[in-house]
Amino acid sequence: MAGTKVTVTFALTMGFVGALSAVGAQAFESFEVSDHDKPSLRYRFSRAEATSDDPIVITAIGRELEVADRENHVDLQKVWLRQNIPKKMKFASRFLVTECGEKHHGKWDACDAYTYSDSKGKEAT
Repeated sequence: MAGTKVTVTFALTMGFVGALSAVGAQAFESFEVSDHDKPSLRYRFSRAEATSDDPIVITAIGRELEVADRENHVDLQKVWLRQNIPKKMKFASRFLVTECGEKHHGKWDACDAYTYSDSKGKEAT
């Protein structure tokens, strides 16, 4: 399957993003990372609201994503989550959201979505 185009997307559903909006956050900024073992492997996380309508999209810099990149997609998502989710929040679940990317005219069939809970056990997705 070499050369097959793939897309890696993920979202934090509306409850969590609504909480961020309450403190003035609108969209998460784009940033880039590279693999420490293979510095030539570089990835970019898109600027987005991180909702199912406007998910974070992970792209490879200088090349198309390949099927082999999907093997690392959860690790890449964890990089983004560690940078953007407050440390006091605890991971609760990961699930699939269908019909993802409405702001992009329904561009993706699905996104991974993450749920976190605060110190009181209240979940935010």
